Amino acid sequence: MVEYFSGSNTREVDGVRHFLEKFCRPSMGHLLDRFLEHGCRSLAYLEPLKDFSAPQIDNILQNLPKRDGHSMTPWEVILVRMAILAFPFNNEKVPALP
Repeated sequence: MVEYFSGSNTREVDGVRHFLEKFCRPSMGHLLDRFLEHGCRSLAYLEPLKDFSAPQIDNILQNLPKRDGHSMTPWEVILVRMAILAFPFNNEKVPALP
């Protein structure tokens, strides 16, 4: 598993963890290390994706680092994309982070 990048804010990383574990259904928390390794260390890195087309988001997700030689499954890509498009970025209705 990827260690937190030096200088990264644990609270910011918790935002990505919260998104993957609590907002994605089913939980996609097992993908956290891929996002961190790719440089996605806070919700601010995810937010711009909401303005991308579905094929563009899918391409980015499919190019996240592989684990055990495997990319994200097509179903994982669909579920994470749907969560990105539905997530209330910069909205007071986002549940408080732990």
